[in-house]
Amino acid sequence: MTETTIDDFSKKNDLIIRSIEYYINEKGKKCPVGEKNNIPKEDVKRHAVISNSTRTYHRQQNEDIKIEFVPTESIYLKHTDKLYVIDVDEKDITSMADFEAKYQTKILSNLSWTKGNTKGIHIYAKIEGVPNYTDQLNIFKDFEGDFLRKNNAWENIGKVVYGNPIIQTIQFKAIESMFKPNRFDIPKTHVDHPEKKEVMDFVAKGIELGIYKKMKGMTNWDICGKTLASICGEDGRQLFLDLSKS
Repeated sequence: MTETTIDDFSKKNDLIIRSIEYYINEKGKKCPVGEKNNIPKEDVKRHAVISNSTRTYHRQQNEDIKIEFVPTESIYLKHTDKLYVIDVDEKDITSMADFEAKYQTKILSNLSWTKGNTKGIHIYAKIEGVPNYTDQLNIFKDFEGDFLRKNNAWENIGKVVYGNPIIQTIQFKAIESMFKPNRFDIPKTHVDHPEKKEVMDFVAKGIELGIYKKMKGMTNWDICGKTLASICGEDGRQLFLDLSKS
């Protein structure tokens, strides 16, 4: 199995990364130190400056620290076009082989992946055609996991990337079935009414001949507008506006 260091992986794929630290409180929450998730690409420094006084401050503010200051690489997904991480949060999944065996799929087999920092695996891919979505947490249908894009991905120092050292590109349609329903803003496909062209041509001829001027202000005029909108959609509404100006 191919292994690539996080540093080499970032260089091969032109990733923006920053060395930070995080600690884990007694509730199991990971709390970053030195993370600056929202800064522009050009302002990201390779290493965060974390002093002993900074660590002491966090200890004083958080007396429930369970695991102290783990060095990690913070990967800015948002600064690489179409880059996403499928963050699988299952304790019994420790490799891509585990994932494929449990869920009976090889759809992600050629992708780059790492072992999770505490459990599961992180799968990296450039994904084309992803619809808008706002909630990246617990988004998958058959397993616990997040679909990361806005947040940085954290990889503990010393970890390696398995599988393909070059991040591969896939289509969202290929993995769409993995997600829970109604988690994406998928636009509805508009299907034209079968009589749209005939109606549009007929009304255009009416404008040319000026036969609609006599209808203005009458009940029939409102009916005309509603009919055009129902049959021709947005084009019909625009045509009705043109009629009203004629």
